[in-house]
Amino acid sequence: MSLATQTAKTKTKSNPNRKPQSKPTIEKQAIVPTAIYSRVEVAQLTGLHLITVIRAYSNGFLKVSRVGSRVLVRGQAILDWLEAGGNTGNFADPDYVKPHAKMSKAKKSQQK
Repeated sequence: MSLATQTAKTKTKSNPNRKPQSKPTIEKQAIVPTAIYSRVEVAQLTGLHLITVIRAYSNGFLKVSRVGSRVLVRGQAILDWLEAGGNTGNFADPDYVKPHAKMSKAKKSQQK
């Protein structure tokens, strides 16, 4: 048996005394309705990616306040957003109109 074959075989053997690694436990924190959270904290609290949170408030689904360059979110706004389904506005439907989008003149004339 060649040295390369022996090395490959030893790498694939598992150690019977080794304990299986468990995933680290993440403590879920309650969202306090009166608390103020940053967008990073919102992502951590909900377990969502930061980009998902940014899409939600950029598309008008998650109500935020801007103080200078900071984006702040009330706990109640997070709870309301999640209760409404946690929409981000990232839809494939071309006829979908964002809640804050203004209606174009062409669509207004079609409705009349």
